Amino acid sequence: MTRPPLMGDGELLRPVQEALLERARRSAEEIIGEGEADARRIVADARTEADQVLVRAREEGETAASRAASANLLVARAEARALVLGAHRRVFDSLRQSAIHELEECSETPDARSLADRMAAMARQRVGEPAVVCRSGPGGLDVSAEARGRRAVLRLATLVDHELGTMGPELEGLWA
Repeated sequence: MTRPPLMGDGELLRPVQEALLERARRSAEEIIGEGEADARRIVADARTEADQVLVRAREEGETAASRAASANLLVARAEARALVLGAHRRVFDSLRQSAIHELEECSETPDARSLADRMAAMARQRVGEPAVVCRSGPGGLDVSAEARGRRAVLRLATLVDHELGTMGPELEGLWA
């Protein structure tokens, strides 16, 4: 008895192998398809999150920039105000010095002598009689008086300061 020739072991298993390979291909395709879908979802989620982070960062940056700009503006306004006030002060000081200088230069005029006499009378009135009155300073326009241990000093610069102080609104016109 002879036996029929056996198919090669590979021939017998070929349909099984092909079925397994086909199943493995389909499974691989499904896994790859699911992986690609997951990857697309992950990329889309990452893009969405990145866009949200970008929007938040832009808003925070705009807020920070706005705060910084506001702070810079406050500093600039303060510096500008200081410059303006400094300029006002220089003009006022120049006006004051000019007034004092002109009065000292005119000390021999009748008006300046009358002013010195009125200042002497004021000093005398403050200390009472018998007052000793002295004139000093440039042009003799500073006055002091002494009586019974009391002393009054009237300076030309103080008089000019007082007069400039009463000219408030007129002086404000210099800055306009």
